[in-house]
Amino acid sequence: MPDKAMEAKEYELVVFSPNDPEDPVNWRLRRKLFVTASICILSFCACVFVPRVWGSELIAEYIGC
Repeated sequence: MPDKAMEAKEYELVVFSPNDPEDPVNWRLRRKLFVTASICILSFCACVFVPRVWGSELIAEYIGC
């Protein structure tokens, strides 16, 4: 019985036509910067705030508070 990780996966290649506004290569610089900054801010918040909220509850439960 093969593992699920060893099973073949199907991939679909996404191809854009030239000058397609939905292609990230053709986005304006302002939009690229906005998307990049949004991802950075969300990643930072996930790394900093999520462990504080969930971690404090686990620690309090562990020490019996």
